Parts: sequence; structure tokens; C-alpha cells
Amino acid sequence: MALGGRAASAAAAHLRQAFSEAFRGGRKNISLRGRVRKELVPELDRLRLEGVPLDNAAYRQAVTICVLTDQGATARQLLDYMGEHSPGVLPDTAVYRGVVEANANRGGLQAVSEVLEQMRERRHPALDNVTTVAAVMKCIASAGAKEGTDLKLRHQVVMKLFLALRRKQLVRTATPSPLLYNKALGTTETWSHATDVLAFMRKDKVPHSVETYNALLRIARTNPEEAEELFRVMKRRKIRPNVASFTTLVTAHAKKGDYKKCVDVVQRMYAADIEANAHTFAALLTAFVPHAHDDAAMRVAEEWAQRAVNLQQASEHLFRRLMHLYAIRKDASAAEALLDQVRSQGFVVIDHIAEHYATATGKQAPRRRGLQGSRVGQIDTLMHTKK
Repeated sequence: MALGGRAASAAAAHLRQAFSEAFRGGRKNISLRGRVRKELVPELDRLRLEGVPLDNAAYRQAVTICVLTDQGATARQLLDYMGEHSPGVLPDTAVYRGVVEANANRGGLQAVSEVLEQMRERRHPALDNVTTVAAVMKCIASAGAKEGTDLKLRHQVVMKLFLALRRKQLVRTATPSPLLYNKALGTTETWSHATDVLAFMRKDKVPHSVETYNALLRIARTNPEEAEELFRVMKRRKIRPNVASFTTLVTAHAKKGDYKKCVDVVQRMYAADIEANAHTFAALLTAFVPHAHDDAAMRVAEEWAQRAVNLQQASEHLFRRLMHLYAIRKDASAAEALLDQVRSQGFVVIDHIAEHYATATGKQAPRRRGLQGSRVGQIDTLMHTKK
């Protein structure tokens, strides 16, 4: 298909069409991920040789495809490709953020560090923007969920980014943005790394907020005693917890399998006029896994799951955890009823739900493809073409 002579934005439109599957659950499509890895850069070559201008819109689309299919190395390759074949097109903020996100999704901290270094060398204005840097830090924080993540390297990358912008902020204003400090704190996974950031907050007289304590609660999420102590400190400092604070506390108790403490935390939420959300209820059900054969505990789990449904705070992850309990119990009838409920409420039968259903019943659950059945999918259908 000849593409020469089209407007500059034609390249972006062509890439979205050529790799349209990426916008419909690309991370789960293994063959598509391989295709993006092998064909995305050659497709740019083809467009370029046919005279189609490659502008930032085209590169943004290419990077977005990499993000949606977890192709961090390919996204990094795109920056080199831009420098070689489109020297007049400097990567904009969206391109850089996409490359960072694609690599952070795969735990590629070394690549993230290289990208940030390139931005520094080019004095890219994005590094002077607190909101952009905070978003980059959030991407880097996601790398902490990957096995084998080098936490020391991640902390070094974040601190280099943090200190550079901190210096600029202190020159421009006497009151640096708390967002920068709290996002840097939110990337930490150890108390020693958190102390580094907290020391600068104290030195720069940046006030602590609920976001500060939420970042510390993330570190304590495997130790319910430390998490409860942080809540006592918040109370003493007159800092009101929010739903994220309570949800992290629920997670801490759930990791120990203490469902009674989890229920107590949720009840404390309601007493504080804070409503539990979908994440809270999903975390709560995790606590029941060690007690799946306890009928009394299962009744409590089902009651809270039903409460989440009644409050319109159910999610695929809530149903996944409840289905897991039925799988442990080998309760086929309950699993069948739950699958019907998942479908009737328009949720997607995600992989884990299907796998737990198969364990409970010995049968395969028919799955819906993509996001069409979920609430996100319904919104996506309104925003774009129907998938």
C-alpha cells in the first residue's frame, strides 16, 4: 500500500491501524508482543522510505504500542532510531515518559537510567516540571513489583532525579513542591531509603501529609505491627488517614492471614466516615485464603463480598479472590454461581478467575476477550471504536 504524500500525522494513524491489537489487551497477546518486537521498527523504515514524514505523533504512537505490549527494549530502540533517522525531531515529553514506562513495566531500571541521562544531556524541559517528574517516579516505582529488581539501583535513579529538580526548585522558590518529595518517598521499599528522602523533607521544611504516611505504610505493608504504629503516629500528628491508608493496613493484616483484624480495620474505616473501595474489599478477601476450609470464615468472606457488590465496589480481582477460595474448597456449585454472577454483572472472566473455576469444577470457563465486558471496556467503547 503506497503511503507517500500523506500528511505527517498519517504515520501515527497507520501505526495505530497496523498494530490495533495492542489497544485490545496487548500484554496478554504473546504473538503480538513478538510481532511488535520484530516488526515495529521495520514498519517505521517502510514508512520513511515511502516518503511519509515521521513526526513526534508517529513516535508517540510507536512508544504507546511498546507500553501496551511491555516491549521496553523496543521503546528504548526507538529513541536511537529517532536520533539516526529523524534528527530534526526531538523526542517530546510524552515520548520520553512512554519509554520510561515501557522499561519500568519490565523492571528495566538500567534502561530507565540511560533515558533519564539522555534527557539531562539534552536539558529537556520535562525534567524541570514537577508533575512530569512525579509521573516518571511513579513509573519507576512500578518496577519494584518485578522479581529481582535492584532496589539500590532504583533508589539511585530516583534520588538523582529528585536531587536535580530539588536544587532547581530551591533556587526558584522558598517552598518546594511536596509532590516531588512524596513521589520520591513512594518509590522506596526500605526504611533506610525512606530515611534519605525524609531527611531532605525535614531540611527543606516540607510538611508531612497523608501521602507521606501512605508511602511509609507501603514499606510496612508486610508488617502489620509497624503499619498499626504508623496509624498511631498519624493520629498523634492529627493527620487523617484516607482510603489508601486503610487499604494498605488491610493488606498488611491480610498477608498474615488475620481476617478478623482486616474486618476490624474496615469497620474502623466506616467509623471514620471513609468508604472502602474495590481495592479494599479485594485486599480483605486475601486474608481468608488460609481459612478457606473454615465454614464460619467463609460465611464472613461471602458476606463482605456481597457487601462490595451491593456498594458497587466489586471488581474482577474481588471475584478472583473469592473464586480462589472456592477452588481451595473444591466447591463446584459455589464456583458455578459465582461465574454466573461475574457474567451477569458485565465483568471480564480474567485468566485467574477461569483458572480457579477450572480447579473448583473440573471444567473450563468460557472467557471474554479484551475489555468489552468490563466497566473500563464500556468507557473505552464510548471513547474509541468498539473493540
